[in-house]
Amino acid sequence: MLRRLCMSSLFLFLCFLSLSHFTPFTTVVFASGSPTLTLSNTSIPVNGAVDVTVSDAQSPTNSKDWIGLCKESAVPQSSTLIWWSYLLDVGVTDGNGSFTFHPSDIASNKQSMYVAGERYKFILAYNNNYTVIDSISFAATASQNPTIQSFSPVILNTSVGTAPQLPATVTAQYSNQTSGSVNVTWNNVDPSLYAQAGSFTVKGFVPQTGVVPKASVTVLEGSGPLLRFEAISDTHIKTTDDSDIYTSHLKTALHDINQIAPNSNALMVVGDITNAGTSAQYDAFNTILNSVPHTTPYFALGNHDTFGYVSYQSMKDTFLTKTGMPGVHYDTWINGYHFIVLGTDSLSLNKIDISATQQQWLKTKLAENSSPDKPIFLFMHQPLSNTVAGSDEMQDVKQDNQIKVILSQYPQTVVFSGHTHYIATSPNQFYSQRYCYMANTASSAYLWYGPTYSQPGTGSQGLYVDVYDDKVVVKGRDYTRQEWIAQETFSFPNSVLAPYMTTNKTAYAKNESITVHFNNGPKDPKDWIGIYKSTDTPGSVTSTKWLYVNGSQTATSGIGTGSVTFSGLSTAGFYKALFLENDGYDLICNEVYFTVN
Repeated sequence: MLRRLCMSSLFLFLCFLSLSHFTPFTTVVFASGSPTLTLSNTSIPVNGAVDVTVSDAQSPTNSKDWIGLCKESAVPQSSTLIWWSYLLDVGVTDGNGSFTFHPSDIASNKQSMYVAGERYKFILAYNNNYTVIDSISFAATASQNPTIQSFSPVILNTSVGTAPQLPATVTAQYSNQTSGSVNVTWNNVDPSLYAQAGSFTVKGFVPQTGVVPKASVTVLEGSGPLLRFEAISDTHIKTTDDSDIYTSHLKTALHDINQIAPNSNALMVVGDITNAGTSAQYDAFNTILNSVPHTTPYFALGNHDTFGYVSYQSMKDTFLTKTGMPGVHYDTWINGYHFIVLGTDSLSLNKIDISATQQQWLKTKLAENSSPDKPIFLFMHQPLSNTVAGSDEMQDVKQDNQIKVILSQYPQTVVFSGHTHYIATSPNQFYSQRYCYMANTASSAYLWYGPTYSQPGTGSQGLYVDVYDDKVVVKGRDYTRQEWIAQETFSFPNSVLAPYMTTNKTAYAKNESITVHFNNGPKDPKDWIGIYKSTDTPGSVTSTKWLYVNGSQTATSGIGTGSVTFSGLSTAGFYKALFLENDGYDLICNEVYFTVN
């Protein structure tokens, strides 16, 4: 029994020992297809823009993977390159993506190498090496004046099972600030894309330009969603100056939201609204927000919004004044659905500190008019550890285990978090393994991708959410590319196998055996069931009785769902049974109380 009391100290010692000998490593996963570069056209005006698509490159993207431009006949090397950039710097952060190349991107001393009447190629290479992984050639034709710079987005809705009616023309934006209608040929649309509620992107082709027209298609079920909202995070606004990329990205995101979902019910901004929490930066954010038509915004507090303050109250007053929110943590009902926002209760640097008072408030709010078949939407800047993308590296919820235990009692909850900046195509972008549903909101300012955490990639992403009576469809959006990039459907009644525990009785006689049933645990062999006096704190005092999930005090195999039976207790009183994780004191689910008479 003493080992249960000393486990925390032993665990900390072993952690220190392990970390002191830890060597980080990077695993490179190659996509199932061959790395490929594609262009929409093989003849492009020499003064025209070109959309370049990268497919199935190595993922995660190495910080030194690059793309370049040279003559078709040239052997790639420093002297023959006309232009080049690292993939991360053009927003390709997961081995797949697209970017727009402009001739003006070419340095002045290289401009003479790019002329009409010549053939050129884009090349893909890895890790600062000149070995060509793939290339795509094209002819540079005579200048067009004016030339097409971009296309106005095409926004379409269709019903499940019905092919979208794509237009025969699109509106081109020209270099002389005019616009005009041009014919377009669209790529074929796979029927599986409109077989269920969601969204997808269709690309097209227009002759004599390298710019790709795009149609954003939303597939609606029945009469459409009962509720629609967007979630953006980590805007990191510093200024209203358009030359600042964070400002530019936020404006792009807001315009995209206004075009895609003009009748949205809410815009959720999930923390790091500002880069340093100053009054001037909040004012800059509000100026940018008010420059674009938008629905009602709701704000969560991020760690960057607390920086620079020595007084928690001063920080809180600034947040409340500038955002108009009723508190650092608060709730509201929108179209009959419960929205809950959490925030830090102290100046805790990068971490969120959720006090016992706020935890009790959360329990009360989650229980309010709750139903297993109706989602509850919860927003907190920092993600719970080892859940959504990046949360294994940024474990910044101080009361991580306590919040997980609370949420495990309400698996119909959908948690939206930011903080990690991980791209929306990352593994674990969406999480539903334990506790409840969760989604990573990426970032509107800049993006990270896994092991390339030492260098950010450009780009701007967020989420669109459609709520039906039996499902929530969460859709990742790349604002800079104007493309749908990820999607997940959460079903209700929910399919999350949330852990829970029961005892076979609520009151026992002295020395009567006690059976504890546990369900949907992590399946670690050293998960265990402990019986404590009702007022005891595990880890501070020894357990009254304990067993591993296999029913013995010798760990063998991991069991997620099962039962253990204890010999009876000889002392009358109030007790509790706890389901605890991996020889530690983290609760897997809520406690169960019982009495011995």
